[in-house]
Amino acid sequence: MKQREHPYTLPIPVDPDDAANYWFTRRQGGLMQPGDEAQFQYWLADDAAHPQAYEEISTVWRLTQRVPDAVFKAVLPPAPVATPTPSRRQFLWWSGGVAMAAVTGFSIRSLLQEEPLLFQESYRTARGQHQALQWQDGSTAWLNTESVLQVMFTASQRLVLLEQGEALFKVGNDKQRPFLVKTSQAEIHASSAEFSVRQDNSHTAVTVLAGELEMRANQWWHRSTALLRPNQQLRIPTEGAWSDIEVVNATAVAAWHRNQVVFDRTPLRQIIHELNRYRAQPIFLDAPLYESSRLSGVFELDRIDDFLQRLPNLIPVNVVRHADGSVMIVSKTTV
Repeated sequence: MKQREHPYTLPIPVDPDDAANYWFTRRQGGLMQPGDEAQFQYWLADDAAHPQAYEEISTVWRLTQRVPDAVFKAVLPPAPVATPTPSRRQFLWWSGGVAMAAVTGFSIRSLLQEEPLLFQESYRTARGQHQALQWQDGSTAWLNTESVLQVMFTASQRLVLLEQGEALFKVGNDKQRPFLVKTSQAEIHASSAEFSVRQDNSHTAVTVLAGELEMRANQWWHRSTALLRPNQQLRIPTEGAWSDIEVVNATAVAAWHRNQVVFDRTPLRQIIHELNRYRAQPIFLDAPLYESSRLSGVFELDRIDDFLQRLPNLIPVNVVRHADGSVMIVSKTTV
């Protein structure tokens, strides 16, 4: 294949998809050298098709992290005895189209096709909506705002895929069937525990209320593990090192399932970000002097306007309401 010669010093393919595979392999595999990142950024800006191609392969990779290895085994042809079976990493980079078909073209049943499904269901919540779930194994779950969850139970395992959003799980005791929650960044293994999982594009945050969990990273290049106990929280990023285990108030973290939100010396910008998860129309913050102001309190999620009404009494800002329902918070000196 023809290679680019200028301004690159690396053998970058001309085809956007091939180049995206090249860069993804290099960046995620820890192969980047000094100066490579500048070439990567130049490549992204060089053609509108480049960032699109790179995002597509990144999306495929994130999806594969939520799929059990059984699905890849199902789509690969039987390998000769003397031929090693391709790893998930090799399979993705050598056959990206097949990987996407495996993720999107197979039914949920095919994910666990080696064993009959006893139960399967999908759940989705809208913005501001909560949903309580209960399953025959005795487990319960609560879905938070804008969450997507898939559940598959067999005779030997209980698999939950949290595609986005947040869920609180209380696992029924069944030592013969481990309870596994998978997100883009993490695997959470539990036999009997109560814990919260929050998933977004950049990280997975897991908080334990009762019992204990084993945490594992999904990335093939970062197979870290950790044991979490009550009132401990761990954040696993999509890229980079794990954060340290933090001691938190787990009941406060999971207060949303009681229709509450708890702030404990929380910066205003973080409070607004959290409230916007539940509000139909956004709250905008344009008060640079007070973005870091720390506030505490307990508020009902269906009464966010109460917080907005009280805010000018706590810090010197004005709350400007617009006809479309959106809100702008500005410094009093700018009004």
